[in-house]
Amino acid sequence: MDKAIEINPNEGENYFWRSSIEEDPNLKIYYYTKSIELKNGINYSSSYSGRARAKEKTGDYFGAIEDITYLIENFGIGERFWNYETRA
Repeated sequence: MDKAIEINPNEGENYFWRSSIEEDPNLKIYYYTKSIELKNGINYSSSYSGRARAKEKTGDYFGAIEDITYLIENFGIGERFWNYETRA
């Protein structure tokens, strides 16, 4: 994934998949944030939920709630049940 990012640093999907194999929650937040900023990956909404989980692990509970709230307000109804449960 690092090589994919090196070759195409403007592809949000590369950062999403890089975050999925990262163990350090602070680096996960970095990669998910890059994915969100580029707004061109198919896992755009998943980047918000992944970043929320990583923020929770770092103790940034307000940041996690902010990401989950964004998901609830801006993405499909199918994902909302999990998002409400997570936010609670």
